[in-house]
Amino acid sequence: MIGAVTRIPLFAGMSPQLIRGIANAAGHRIADANETIYWQGDEPDALYFVASGHVRLAIASPEGDEKVIDIVSAGRHFGLADLFSAASYASFAEAVAPTKLIEIDKDALLSAVATDRELSLRLLRALADQYASVERDLAASHFESVTRRLLNYLLAQAGDLRWANGECELELAVSKRHIASRLGTTAESLSRAFRELSEIGLIRVRGRRVVFLDSPILRSGGRAALAHRAPRRSAAARPGGGDEDA
Repeated sequence: MIGAVTRIPLFAGMSPQLIRGIANAAGHRIADANETIYWQGDEPDALYFVASGHVRLAIASPEGDEKVIDIVSAGRHFGLADLFSAASYASFAEAVAPTKLIEIDKDALLSAVATDRELSLRLLRALADQYASVERDLAASHFESVTRRLLNYLLAQAGDLRWANGECELELAVSKRHIASRLGTTAESLSRAFRELSEIGLIRVRGRRVVFLDSPILRSGGRAALAHRAPRRSAAARPGGGDEDA
């Protein structure tokens, strides 16, 4: 388990003593596709790192509706903010594919935080990044078109994938229904956004496979071309605050 903990970015380069303490309080967990990792309303008891697979974090309404707030893939963690709150989980976590997790016990982690200043600062930075991400999502949902939000999401998912012969292929980790919920739009608006990106010549879609076309355009002029075709509208120009389809 020590080797697994040292590969977690949050603990990289920390002291051997701290790593041993965290490793002693950590364990592996395998979650099947559609298996719930924790329920909304449960008491937080662990920090989770995704070793492989994908986890969706979502909020369920009393009427049974759901809002996906994040899709967590390998190399990322979730459940951190909840550990420092007196409240129960505000969302639920569900594996969307067979997923390997590393669970770190809450009490052991909080004890380590109390004695290690560097760890405390790292966790604060992680929480600050998480808060900033929420702010960016809120701003995007209000000021950006669905098409622009989709392009940003796809580029973020592609990350450092390699280009070959002017193309780069990405396989979507989750269904388009979940992506629509993550982006705060409807399945119909998302389909129109995919179609517009295809018509512009930025992508080609084959089921869950998205092929990015012409890397120079995407790396430099892609966003500009999209902005020219679908300019941002001010809040005053959008009294209803609803989705733009493109």
